[in-house]
Amino acid sequence: MKKSGVPDDRFAETCVIIDKQDKIGAEEVKKELREKVGLSEEVATRIVSATAAKTLDEFAELAGVGESDEVKELRLLFKLLEEEGSGDWLQFDASVVRGLAYYTGVVFEGFDRKGVLRAICGGGRYDKLLTLYGSPKEVSCVGFGFGDCVIYELLKEKNVVPELPMTVDYVVAAFNQDMMGKAFNVARRLRQAGKTVDVYTEIAKKVGKAFNYADRAGACRVAFVAPDEWNKGLVRIKDLRNFKADDPDDLKQKDVPVDDLANADSYFGLSAKKVPASAQAPAPAFAPAPRSAQGSVAAGDLEATLAEQPYVGGFRPSKADRDAFEKVRKESGRPTTPAVSRWYDHMESFSNAQRLDWK
Repeated sequence: MKKSGVPDDRFAETCVIIDKQDKIGAEEVKKELREKVGLSEEVATRIVSATAAKTLDEFAELAGVGESDEVKELRLLFKLLEEEGSGDWLQFDASVVRGLAYYTGVVFEGFDRKGVLRAICGGGRYDKLLTLYGSPKEVSCVGFGFGDCVIYELLKEKNVVPELPMTVDYVVAAFNQDMMGKAFNVARRLRQAGKTVDVYTEIAKKVGKAFNYADRAGACRVAFVAPDEWNKGLVRIKDLRNFKADDPDDLKQKDVPVDDLANADSYFGLSAKKVPASAQAPAPAFAPAPRSAQGSVAAGDLEATLAEQPYVGGFRPSKADRDAFEKVRKESGRPTTPAVSRWYDHMESFSNAQRLDWK
């Protein structure tokens, strides 16, 4: 932009306006560049035209920068990523500005393959940002941020939203307010022993409420912190999952010394077994690709499948990838279509031993 005629002291403001092009349109951007930044019609038009360029060559010509250092840097970046195997996932977009003036190099945004949703993530290179926070020297960095709402919508569309049921090893409940601090102490000791713990923050004189809470939380055990046991240096723990309803209480319930809570499992003879709070079946790990009667991905569908997902079976390598890779290697060698060739090169980067481990 400097070579287009944008003064250094108006760079940040110009970036903010250009970043609004998708929302307000090219003509409105040119108007704001003229009225708010004070650019001439010629400079404003050159900037807007350059940001509409579809290729790096077109951008260099429209922006009037020729083979500048910045253009050379972008050419090198695309060359490296093409050789790395990610080239078909990238496209040049001169309109990506990010609207933040601290970037000092390439900026980028990531979208779903169909380009339907807003940006999944965005970021770029910045060399001077840490000096604003006290760094005595410039530190080169690359960073980006995610859009959690967009990611969730994409996961739903792909049917790969993970099932993350709430489960804990222990719920700790206090008998009265005087025991609440002790309950936190018990929770801390259990966490230090590697257990996942939730504290029931209401008073648990009515133990039924604590049991109901523990059941909703998917807890394996409840630790009751009450005066009688505490004064003896004990905590009463009841197992909710590992025994039958008609098993005697002395099997399901143990008084464990406070100083030995780290070994609570040994008092029951087995480890805590967390149970999902929801009984719903977990979501599938991935959306399976179309398969032939023999179980392999149909040959005609391989390119389409891998254009939508990184692996034959979905979003992690599997036996289906190994089988398809061996078949393609024996029958045709390295493919020429973009998605399959990227996948093929990626498969080659694994050792035979690694591929044999895939299920």
